[in-house]
Amino acid sequence: SEDGRIYRGVSYIVYGDRIDDLDKTRKGVEILQTELVDETKYGDAHYQLGFGLFVLDRLDEAVRSLETSVRLGPDVTERLNTLAQIYERLGRSPDSIGELYRHALQVQPVSSKIRVNYGRFLETQGQSAEAIRQYRTAIQHRPSLPTAHYNLGTALTREGDFENGEASLRRAIEPD
Repeated sequence: SEDGRIYRGVSYIVYGDRIDDLDKTRKGVEILQTELVDETKYGDAHYQLGFGLFVLDRLDEAVRSLETSVRLGPDVTERLNTLAQIYERLGRSPDSIGELYRHALQVQPVSSKIRVNYGRFLETQGQSAEAIRQYRTAIQHRPSLPTAHYNLGTALTREGDFENGEASLRRAIEPD
C-alpha cells in the first residue's frame, strides 16, 4: 500500500538518524521521493523527507518538503525549527527566519533547543542582548543543556563580561 511504503521510507530516515547511518537515511529519502507525491497530506512524511535531505546536505531539495510540511502543520515546532535552520544556511531573508523561530517559540515557549537556535541566529544579526536573553531563558527551562551554557558563555565573553562568560563556559563542560 502507498501508506506502507511511505511509512517504510520514514522509518529508514528516523532509524538512519538514530544510528548515524547515512546509507539508511539515503534509502529512506529515495523511497519517499518516489512515493510521496501528494502534497495535501502526510505532513510528517514530508517533514522526514526534508529532514533526511537536510542531513544529506541537499538543502535546496529539502526546502520544498519542509515548506510543505509547515503548510500542512503550521504549529509543529520541529518543522518550523528545521525550516528556519535551512533558511539560515541558504541565506534566506532574516525576517522570514526570525518569524519561523518566533512562531515556534510562541507555540512551544519552553523549547530550550529552539531558543538556543534562535539566540544563535540573533547573534548573527548583531542582536547580542536579545540572544543572551534567549540563552538565559533556555537555561531556566533546561539547566543542563550544554549548548545554552556554551552559547551564553561565548556571547557574554564577546560582550566583555569575562567573569560570567567563563562561568557559563565552565557549566557547559560540567558532566550532566
